[in-house]
Amino acid sequence: AMRVKQEQQWRERLILLEAQLEPDKRLALSQFSAQEVIKEKELQLEEKLRKIELEQENIHASLAAKNHEIATLEEGGTFAVLMQDFYSEKSKLQQMTREWTETKLALQILQDTMRSLQEGKLPKTLALASDYFNHLTNGNYTKVYLQENRIQVESKQVVSFFPEELSQATKEQLYLAIRFALIDVIHKDFPLPIIIDDGFVHFDSARMVQMMQLLQKRKSTNQVIFFTCHQETRKYFSSEDIRVL
Repeated sequence: AMRVKQEQQWRERLILLEAQLEPDKRLALSQFSAQEVIKEKELQLEEKLRKIELEQENIHASLAAKNHEIATLEEGGTFAVLMQDFYSEKSKLQQMTREWTETKLALQILQDTMRSLQEGKLPKTLALASDYFNHLTNGNYTKVYLQENRIQVESKQVVSFFPEELSQATKEQLYLAIRFALIDVIHKDFPLPIIIDDGFVHFDSARMVQMMQLLQKRKSTNQVIFFTCHQETRKYFSSEDIRVL
C-alpha cells in the first residue's frame, strides 16, 4: 500500500513537471536515459562555458590593448603620418595604373597598325622605298625588302646587306627612302608636310644633288619644310623658297 501511495505521488509529480516543461525541452530530456547522464552533460557544458568566458576575457584584453595603441598613434601624430603615406602611395598606384592602361592601349593600337601595314601596305611601301633608294644611291642599290622581319637591301651586284652594315650616309639614304615611301602610302589619308631638320649632314656633294632633286619633285605633292644652317644648300632653292629665321 505504501508503494502504491508513493507511486501515485510520483505520477502526480511527473504530471506537474511535464506541464511545466515545453515540448521541445521534454523531447531533449527524452534523449537521456538517466539523471546521471544529464549531470555529466551539464558538467561538460559548464566546462565549455568556462573556456568560452576565459577566451572572451582574453579578447576583451586584446581589444583594450589595440584601442590603447590606436589612441597612442593618434595622439603622437604617427597615425596621421601613416595615413598620409598610405593615400600618397595609393595615388601613385592609381597614376601608375592609368599610365599602364594608356601604354597598353597605345601598344595595342601600334600593333594593330603595324599588322595592317604589313598585310596591306607593306609590299607597296617596300616597292616605293626600293625606287627611292635606287635613285638616291644613283643605282648602287636596287632593292629594299623584308627578310625574317628585318629590313635588308640589295646592291646592283646582288649582294644583300643589313642596314647596320651600310655606311652612315647610305643608312640615312635608306631611312629617307623608307620615309618617303611611307609618305606616299599614307598621303591619301594624311596629306601632311615633310619636315627635315639638317638631315643630310653626312652627304657628299653627289648624294646632296640626288637628295635635292628628290625634294624638288616632292614639293609638288607635299609641302616641304627644310631647316638648315649650311649656306651651300642655298643654291638648290630659289630666293622665293628661302626664309631666314
